[in-house]
Amino acid sequence: VTTIYCECIRIISVCCACIKTEAEESLDFLVFCYTLKSKGVLFMEILNAKNYEEMSITGANILLETIRNKPNASICIATGGSPERMYEIFVNTINEEKLDISNVTFVKLDEWYDAEEYDPFTCNTFIKEKLLDKLYMKPKQVIAFQTKGEDYQEDLDRVQKYLDENPLDVMILGLGMNGHLGFNELADELSLDAHMVQLDAITQTHEMTMGKVLTRGVTVGMKGIF
Repeated sequence: VTTIYCECIRIISVCCACIKTEAEESLDFLVFCYTLKSKGVLFMEILNAKNYEEMSITGANILLETIRNKPNASICIATGGSPERMYEIFVNTINEEKLDISNVTFVKLDEWYDAEEYDPFTCNTFIKEKLLDKLYMKPKQVIAFQTKGEDYQEDLDRVQKYLDENPLDVMILGLGMNGHLGFNELADELSLDAHMVQLDAITQTHEMTMGKVLTRGVTVGMKGIF
C-alpha cells in the first residue's frame, strides 16, 4: 500500500495501493512519492512499507504535518479500502490533539454518477462515514461532485474552477482494479480537467457498488492529479 511524501514545494499525492506478487497470498505495501521541484520537474520515489499499518501511519502523518504547517491546506480525498485505516489514524489524532481544521478544504476525488447523493455505495457516503462525521470540528468546506442530473458540465466547471484557483497540497490516490487513477479510465487520450467518463467494464463490477449497475462517473482530471 502506498503513500507519498515530498519536501520541496508541496506534497502532490498520497497514493495507496496493495500490489499482489506472484504468490497469491503475498502483498507488497508501497509508498509512491511525487515531488514537484522548483523547475517543474516531477520526481517519483517508491518506498516499501512493512505492512498496511505502517503505510497507514505514514500516510496519516503526512496529512497531519501538512495541516500543522499550512492550516488552510487543500486536500483531495479518495475512497476505498487502502486509505481507510489512514483516515482512522488521521481522525483520531486530530480529535485527540484538537487540531484546528476550520480553514482546511477537502476535495473529493471522484464519484459514481446516476445515483442518489447518499446511496450506501457513493463516495459521498464513504467520506462522510469514515472521515467527516468523525472529526470533532468541521473543515472550512468540502468540494464534492453531484451524483446525478444532466447539468453535470456546470458542476464539473465548478470543481475545476476551485482546482485552478487553489492548487492541491495533498492528493490521496488509489490504483483501481484496471489501473485507473480516480475515474480516469485507460484511454488513448486522458482528460486534463474534471470530466464525465464512461466507466470501464471492470470498474462497473467494483464491489463498492453493491451490485448496482453504474456506467458513468465523474472525476478530477489528470491536471488536478499531477
